Amino acid sequence: MNGSVKGRFGFGAAAAVTAAVASCAPAPIESRPAAPAKAEQRAPGRDAASLVTAADEVAGTIPANPHARDRAIMQEEAVKGWIALGDLGRAEAGMRRIGDWRRGEATALVAQARAARGEMDAARTLAAEARELAGREEDWKRDRIGAEVARTLAMTGDLGQVDGLVDPTAAAEAANVAAAVTAVVPADRLEAQAAIFDRAIAVGAFDLVRGGLDGYLAIMRRADCDDAWRTRAVKAIDGALPGLPYDLRVQYLVSLADALAVRGRADEARAALDRADAVMASAGFLPEDIVPIGAPIAAARTRLGDRDPARAALRALRATFERRREEVVNLRRATSWRALATGFMGLGDRADAEACFAAALEDGALNPNARPRAEDLCMTLLAMARSGFVPTEAMERRIDAIRAGLADPW
Repeated sequence: MNGSVKGRFGFGAAAAVTAAVASCAPAPIESRPAAPAKAEQRAPGRDAASLVTAADEVAGTIPANPHARDRAIMQEEAVKGWIALGDLGRAEAGMRRIGDWRRGEATALVAQARAARGEMDAARTLAAEARELAGREEDWKRDRIGAEVARTLAMTGDLGQVDGLVDPTAAAEAANVAAAVTAVVPADRLEAQAAIFDRAIAVGAFDLVRGGLDGYLAIMRRADCDDAWRTRAVKAIDGALPGLPYDLRVQYLVSLADALAVRGRADEARAALDRADAVMASAGFLPEDIVPIGAPIAAARTRLGDRDPARAALRALRATFERRREEVVNLRRATSWRALATGFMGLGDRADAEACFAAALEDGALNPNARPRAEDLCMTLLAMARSGFVPTEAMERRIDAIRAGLADPW
């Protein structure tokens, strides 16, 4: 491991965390998407690549004027699609087509994928490129890129270069960096990191609490996490959850279940998912949010091997959405269909997945403006690719027809 960590992300970086605590105010919710379920039908191959290619092309049709932001978001999603398929050459080509600050973020994501493969020189080169791009930005954009660069450097072992990448008063990104560092620090430094997370959770500010939870989850995912650390992490997470919005409670309970499963605590993982179901039942989510928030619980049950309960949960979510579909504006409907389809693909239930992906194509094509249609088509193609779904010939024709209709008004 090169260098040592100093300053706010260091081993015992209490002073800077105190500064972040003092300046932090609750921020809007921005949940990270859950990892896609693995398909049993087949591994991604040529067909998956053609789907990502199509998604990338659709993203490129969105006019930069006046939709530069939307175009860049979709192009970055395509880059993530190439990363998921392991085609990092195309991921790099795609990231260079991004026209706004997200190019820096995408560059760092590709760097992380290179590092995960053990291609450390390539990862460092890309991290340096992303760092240079971050230097051109201001405020939260710079910090967001910087946090991803820091994650890369944690993976490459270059922790001595982490300091200065993120403003210590940017609590959310500073906490993300602290969690990334925690994944790789020597075991004798974990106590200092945990003290940072305890302090963040105790303050109760939204971004800091999330950072503390992410930090303890990072500890639980470490290979050297023993029973004492697991018990401490679970206690800290359980204590912090009541202060979070309901959707994030579900998200963190799913993450906790996955971390417990890695530790061989399947029964405790199931209990965490049961708690997530209880939150779903009591929260009163909007119709457009029920499936995107609830489907990851079913996917986590699939990962535990509890296929029948997972299938029953997905079917119940589908029935609820079909009953309340008309309450959801058309540009938000396909999100639920994609979540259902991905969940069914994780179970190997291709017929159900096909029906849901077909519904995603249709509902995603309803809006009179081309921009939301392009975004929905892009995301549906990427969901198909990631889950290993091969469209039928009829679906291929429908995809082509939707693409052909992407024209003014945008």
